[in-house]
Amino acid sequence: MKKIILTLFLFCIVYPLTYADILLQTNTNTPALNEPFVIQVKFLNESKKDYNIEGINNFQIISRSSQSSYSIINGQKNSAKTDIFQLIPLKKGTVNLQVIGDNGKVSSNKLSLNIESDNTSVNTNVNNEITVDTNIKNKSSYYFGEKIPFYEKFLSTIRLNSLGYVTPPEFKDFSAKDITPVDNNGQYMQNYFVDKNGNNGIEITLFEAILTADSSGKKNINLGKIGYTQASQDDFFFSRGVTKYIGGNSIDIDILPLPQDQPVGFQNVVGTPKITYNWNKNKINYGDSVVLDISINGSVNLDTLEQLLTTKHNNFNVFESVKEFKENINNGKYYAEKKFEIAFIPKTNGTIKTPEISIPYFNTETKKFENLIVPSHEITVEGNVSSTSIINNNQSQTTTDMNSSPQNPEEITINSIPSTVISKDNNHLIIGLIAIIVIEGLIIASLLVKRTKKDSKFDFSEMQQAKSNKEFYDAYCNFMKKNFKFSPKVHLDDKLIHLGLGEPFIEINQKIEDAYYNNSNIDKKQILKDIKKELKKFD
Repeated sequence: MKKIILTLFLFCIVYPLTYADILLQTNTNTPALNEPFVIQVKFLNESKKDYNIEGINNFQIISRSSQSSYSIINGQKNSAKTDIFQLIPLKKGTVNLQVIGDNGKVSSNKLSLNIESDNTSVNTNVNNEITVDTNIKNKSSYYFGEKIPFYEKFLSTIRLNSLGYVTPPEFKDFSAKDITPVDNNGQYMQNYFVDKNGNNGIEITLFEAILTADSSGKKNINLGKIGYTQASQDDFFFSRGVTKYIGGNSIDIDILPLPQDQPVGFQNVVGTPKITYNWNKNKINYGDSVVLDISINGSVNLDTLEQLLTTKHNNFNVFESVKEFKENINNGKYYAEKKFEIAFIPKTNGTIKTPEISIPYFNTETKKFENLIVPSHEITVEGNVSSTSIINNNQSQTTTDMNSSPQNPEEITINSIPSTVISKDNNHLIIGLIAIIVIEGLIIASLLVKRTKKDSKFDFSEMQQAKSNKEFYDAYCNFMKKNFKFSPKVHLDDKLIHLGLGEPFIEINQKIEDAYYNNSNIDKKQILKDIKKELKKFD
């Protein structure tokens, strides 16, 4: 009750006396920067109308509520309808507030506020009872492409009535993936602890995210400003204590650029990765496959690592896919894991070796480019080669036989060429036949033209307009997703077989990927010509 009387007293003394029907009031004429305070717009003995508050753009509006009151004194009826605003000043200096009616005319007294310096924004500890903890320290540095874990935790050894952000953390020039843990009801997760003095406390993770800088250079993060209300034994039903505020300071971060001498095949893998791998077989029958499982994990950015083998191999057909990807924050540190599966199908029998796999990355500890290596693996392939090879050998032999000279050529003698006399009637017949042939030729040509126009079932315009390898590769990926629901970045090449595209199209697919990942030149016109040729059967 004492608090209510004190608040009413403050509102009575901080606004000038006026006969206006609309009163603008505040609980303080000297609010601090970033510190919440209250203003009221009170309509006396009249209905509430639409209005604007001139100068309100200098404040952040935290909340708005309304209330009404009625009274009868000596038979005189009085009413008051009040809008209550909780505001936070955004800049220092003098700010004037005034209510402007929907007719554009001034409708209230002028409220002059003198915004003073921030007194609370740098607090991270209040009497050792309340603490705000964040894992990023001021003046920290990270490399461009490095994943940055971030959290803000609220620790308290006192009971609370309410807790929440007044202003949440702000990340300029960062991409932020929010992974704040919540319970089944969407509420903050709570952990319990005992401090060094033996007091029981509660730890609440208010915000947790994975940050990635959009560019290198100096960056700034504005930490969240937190409001909380302490519980007391006097609380009864909706009675609440005074809201206090903590946090809201900012930290500076330096994002360092990567060295310019990036190796061929670098796919923006930045951090401290580890690699494990396993081959499922050492000996297979011809036509079978040997599978390599690879896991890359650690405090490392694996977002854009999509393909481990970027070159074509003569001894194998290779099918590669991403099986799993996950990322999180463990004990304040970023952790990611990506699992790949690569199937090698030998093209010949005997003892052959798989290619060595080298994955370049930038090591943020050693500050240089390094490589993850999967050594070459020896495989024994048993059984005969496919019938295709036998057919090819037979065709080669047949060609050789055809080119050789016949042993007993038959001699043919032509004694004379019979002469035929062409009559006049025959001339008419020949002219008629020629006319028919010409007409049929025109019909066939017309059908061919229509057929060519009908070939526009597939739209190649995006690939035709591509200038760089990256643009061409992206356009090709979009084309395959749109027309065949096939993603070159994700799906195995064997899906092309199931789609009815065949081995020639797999070779085209591999050529495009080799050029993209090795940053080598590619004949885009020839590739487009080959793609159109292979897709004719779908028209």
